[in-house]
Amino acid sequence: MCFSATLDAQGSGVGIIVATGDNTEIGTIYQLVNKVGDQKTAVLEQIDNVSKWLALFIVMTAVIAFLISFFTTDTGDRDWRLLLSVPSL
Repeated sequence: MCFSATLDAQGSGVGIIVATGDNTEIGTIYQLVNKVGDQKTAVLEQIDNVSKWLALFIVMTAVIAFLISFFTTDTGDRDWRLLLSVPSL
């Protein structure tokens, strides 16, 4: 019995195909690997949690910076490009 990519060192041979695709040993391994579900480890859950809080903090900081710059400038002196660039700092 030979599997895919089996090499000969010498001589000749005759083979009969008995299975293809998912019915081969490699296909069986492929099916078993795909049955395993995605499981998050405790570290990945902590990273997700920290990422959410960090994103919320960044957005809130940008909104607060924009509001401070909006309400501390005079109405006539407002340059919208400058006001919108403040949160990007």
